[in-house]
Amino acid sequence: MTEVTLCQYCEEIEGLIDQGAFDAAISHCQHILKIYPKYLPVYSLIGKAALEKGDLEAAADLFSRALAMDPENFIARVGLSIASDKEGSLDQAVWHMERAFELAPDNQVVIEELRRLYGRRDGVEPDKIPLTRGALARLYARGKLYPKAITTFRQILEQDPSRVDLQVALAETLWQADRRIEAAETSLAVLERLPYCLKANLILGEIWSKSGRAREAEQHLERAQQIDPENRVAQALFGDQSPLPLVQVRIGRMEYVAPPAPAEQEPDWLQALVEEGTAPAEADQAVPDWLQAVAAAGEGEAPAAPEQEEQVPDWLQDIAAASEPSLEELAVSEEATPPQEEQPDWLAALTSESV
Repeated sequence: MTEVTLCQYCEEIEGLIDQGAFDAAISHCQHILKIYPKYLPVYSLIGKAALEKGDLEAAADLFSRALAMDPENFIARVGLSIASDKEGSLDQAVWHMERAFELAPDNQVVIEELRRLYGRRDGVEPDKIPLTRGALARLYARGKLYPKAITTFRQILEQDPSRVDLQVALAETLWQADRRIEAAETSLAVLERLPYCLKANLILGEIWSKSGRAREAEQHLERAQQIDPENRVAQALFGDQSPLPLVQVRIGRMEYVAPPAPAEQEPDWLQALVEEGTAPAEADQAVPDWLQAVAAAGEGEAPAAPEQEEQVPDWLQDIAAASEPSLEELAVSEEATPPQEEQPDWLAALTSESV
């Protein structure tokens, strides 16, 4: 089994998705999650593959898991917007795309998509997308205007305490501004809601490691490494001062074997004739028009077969079984997104089984 780095493996999976090899991409993601069940980048990749495959419920579930570890995950926000739009939840699609716009206000694809969504919602597409207050606060933080950014973040959170994504941004801005006590307090507040939030664990671990609380710091840094084994986020956040050095983690690349194609079934009309003992000599012969007419007039319409209950895909069951904590512990709070429809039975069962 050939070994590659986790980063390289993810790039290969991204290439498979671009080529339309969704089942192969999902299998490789599943292989990684068996070894690193909380590895954050894989959740975005497998969610993207599920979305491209048309499995909207699975995609929404996986993107939500990614957001529970990284509420600022751009791919997950865009993916949830697309899935919501395809399911007919326009307001929710707009909400998630606005969050993506706040993260990347200069992204032309997001701008055009948001214009399209506004046009469908309001009846007219705006010429320009105005900056939200969240986007403005993030721009202040990137420009190192920390007092303005902190004030704006707090004003938004006073009006909407459910915005855990901005709570994470506030914790990071406070740390950048060397307001370490406030950064630690904000990070603790985030972890009360999302115990596996990567940045909150990193910030708290770094602060406590330098304030004589080594044991508590180690717990948070170990949790961060479960989510990011190569410490790439820690390196980007702390630079040379990172308590977690950048490392290369190698993993055996799974040899993917495509499942055999399902055997082609006989058409319904032919199965019915076989059962009655009147099948034509040539099984592959097309049904003549007169026979179709006789069949249609003979006994009337057959009663519709009862719809079968939708089953959870095996690959998603495996991920849920390997992924701890449960979706309840990881999921972004209900207030953080617009009201959603009642949870489907298969997802409710998945959640209860992973507790």
